This record gives sequence, C-alpha cells and structure tokens, in this order.
Amino acid sequence: MKFPVGTLLALCYFLASCTEIYFPEPQPRGVKVTENGLEELIGEYINTEDNDTLKVTKEGIVWSEDEDEEETLGKELKVKKYKNRYFVNFYNSGKGLWQVFVVDNKDPDHLFVTNLTSIDEDKVDELRRKKFSKLLEEAGNEDEQYFILNPSKKQLIKLLKDPIFNENKIDLKKLKQE
Repeated sequence: MKFPVGTLLALCYFLASCTEIYFPEPQPRGVKVTENGLEELIGEYINTEDNDTLKVTKEGIVWSEDEDEEETLGKELKVKKYKNRYFVNFYNSGKGLWQVFVVDNKDPDHLFVTNLTSIDEDKVDELRRKKFSKLLEEAGNEDEQYFILNPSKKQLIKLLKDPIFNENKIDLKKLKQE
C-alpha cells in the first residue's frame, strides 16, 4: 500500500527542506481510537492555496490526486478524538512509526489542519530542546534526519500551540453539496 503522508504533504506548503516527525504510537497516547472514525467530518474540502481536494468518507480519506486509492480506517489509519480535535494517525510500515495530522472542525464550513509530520530545518534545534523528542538519522545517511516524539497528552496539546508549527497549518473549505 502506498504511504499517504507524501500525498498529505503536498497539501501543505513548505519551505524547500524539512525534517520529518514520527511518533512511536498513535496520538494522543492513552486515548482510545474513535468508534465512529471520521463521521463528523464527512464531506469534500478544498485547499484554496492549491485547489487540491480532500474527500472524507465514513470509511476513510480520498485525496484528489489519488481518486482510486482511499485510505481506509484500520491498521494503518487510526483516528482519535481528544479536546475537540481529531488526531489522524498514519502508519509508516517502513519505519514502524506513526505520523500525525490534527484536525479541528470548530467551524462547520472548514477543517483546520495542523501538520505534525515535518518541520522546517531551521526549527530543528528548537524542537530538539523539547524533552519528549529524539533526533535520529537514517542508517548510513547523516543528511536524512528525523524526529521521534513521545509527548504526554498535555505536551501534545501544548505542542499544537507552539510557533514551531505555525507554518504547518492549513484551512480546507468545505465544498457545498448540490
């Protein structure tokens, strides 16, 4: 199965170089996977920055450039709800780790998404100072570094408000159904 985070990253606009972020387990730790998955988010959304679309179904997510490939809830896609936010967790089988997007739907016409899958390289030192992070490098490739974060629920919520991730936020507008 194709790993969806590459597609997800296309939704977000980044500067040229980024450092990826992974988690050892679906986030937030200690919160059960939602039984109703993505039901409250069902609809089609557009990123007005680049016109990519995202379709949320009861079973999963379909990205505009992968119409035939739906990421379905299960072993590699888990959703948790905590503090009125959805934590959409994607499993990277190559690394055996998880990547996370946080969705806030406080406005029924928008999804506000915070990308916790990568940061700009100029913010690496700042994230490295967080006590719940560990910077690793790809085996044999010191140019390919990535973080493993293992925050508590409280630390995770605090991290969402951290300026480190300000550039990683996007607004997806819900398309009206005819």
